[in-house]
Amino acid sequence: MIFPVGTSRPHRRPATITLALIGAMVATFLFARFQARLDPETYSSLLGRLHLTWKPSEPWRFITYAFAHADWWHVISNAIFLWVFGPSVEDRFGHVGFLAFFLAGSVFAGLGHIAMSPAPVIGASGAVSAVTGAYLVLFPRTTVRILFIVFFSFYDIPATWFIAAAVILDFLRLGDGGQIAHGAHLAGYLTGFVVAGGLLATRVLPREPMYDLVSIWQHRKRRAALKAAVEDGQKERAARQAPDTEPVISEHAARRRAKITALLASGDRAGAADEYELLLSENGLASPAALLSKRSQFEVAGALYQLARYPRAMSAFELFARAYPNDPQTIGVKLLMAAIAVRHMRDHDRARAILDDIAPKLSTDQQGFAGDLRAELASSAVTPPNQPKATP
Repeated sequence: MIFPVGTSRPHRRPATITLALIGAMVATFLFARFQARLDPETYSSLLGRLHLTWKPSEPWRFITYAFAHADWWHVISNAIFLWVFGPSVEDRFGHVGFLAFFLAGSVFAGLGHIAMSPAPVIGASGAVSAVTGAYLVLFPRTTVRILFIVFFSFYDIPATWFIAAAVILDFLRLGDGGQIAHGAHLAGYLTGFVVAGGLLATRVLPREPMYDLVSIWQHRKRRAALKAAVEDGQKERAARQAPDTEPVISEHAARRRAKITALLASGDRAGAADEYELLLSENGLASPAALLSKRSQFEVAGALYQLARYPRAMSAFELFARAYPNDPQTIGVKLLMAAIAVRHMRDHDRARAILDDIAPKLSTDQQGFAGDLRAELASSAVTPPNQPKATP
């Protein structure tokens, strides 16, 4: 038996709605259990008013069923999953947007269940699945910390593996005749995937270049089209670094670099970020040891960004951009550097310089994101200096 206990994604705002939803679920369950002890018939009548079944004259059932649960295990498991994945999605959607999304997830998951089964259903699993599906779209590069209850040991695995495994299990168990509403789960996952993907694709929700699923997909398309440019960049770098100028890296730094690579390969991005910060503190940004292999440099910079260590992330991305100027990822990296400068470091001059430098090379999608950043720069110019500006 395994359970998620957290993710590697830091939050910028408190998870107010997530906590309120969990509180409402637990309070409803406790009230129902209290009624069951007082009068079992009243308890059965209460669940009969809350559960979801197809009654067009009672549309509130599409909401109320999500707050009723069958037993302690049912409510606790839903609360755990909502607590693990909900705060990150609420952080991106905002409090009101997340509440509306959760309730919409309840409705569409309920419709999915009704389409597949006539049996009444209770529980927040469908709405929580919608939150999980949205998390997959918004934060596919993060990791999930899971607890193996039997061995009481913790492991970090990629979020995509964990969520994909949950979706596959629900799909395989669909129609097994058990007590779990797998159809509601699958409809919830689909709702979260479509809503989050649609908000990113239409730019209603600001993108995080190369870190949400939409940006990753578009970037891979560009990368395939520019495969020849990768080879040219590698040749250019090889020609620029003559054999007699091969950088000298100390044995200690080499061991730390190897440890960073191993941590990245095992999926421990937070550990790799910690080791990279130690590498920089021991050797400095100007040292040859600071630049890892292309893939490792890109991944460790991304880990620093996901952990909200923005100055270090900026330095790591800058090393990548300087070392691999013709790589297809470099324009996206510079665009992300501009976003960090605008949104997290308030270094507006640096952001403008980066945006001006890459402007002629941006794709259509990237131009839209660059336009958003320029608009934020313009609005910051009229924000009173003593008035804090909200982070989008």
